[in-house]
Amino acid sequence: MPYTILLFLYRKPGLSFAEFKNHYENSHMPLLQSIGGSYFPKSHTRHYLPRPDGGSADIMKGAKEDLDYDAMAELVFEGEKEWKAFLALLTQKENKERVEKDEEAFQDRDKLRAVMKPFASVSSFKKAHQN
Repeated sequence: MPYTILLFLYRKPGLSFAEFKNHYENSHMPLLQSIGGSYFPKSHTRHYLPRPDGGSADIMKGAKEDLDYDAMAELVFEGEKEWKAFLALLTQKENKERVEKDEEAFQDRDKLRAVMKPFASVSSFKKAHQN
């Protein structure tokens, strides 16, 4: 049964959104893949919330300050066993030091939020075919 982790990430103060995204994609992701090897999640989807001119995100409904993260990542593992194996690799002393050092370059680690759920729930709506 798939095991899903949702992460809410915040950029380091003073870092532009473009710098944050570039570091996440081109430094952090390759680092995680090299450490995780075969236990890297079967998917690691990142959703960015850009803030034009350093202001607030373009929120459709609700208070802008309620959605203050810069990226939401969804990590999907084959199961809880694979998640725990990946986590064990990340928390090995040398790997942990490498990951923390890299995160400090682009993230506000004190604000990081994580939600775990034992399964991925996906619903879809198919648009009715119109003639």
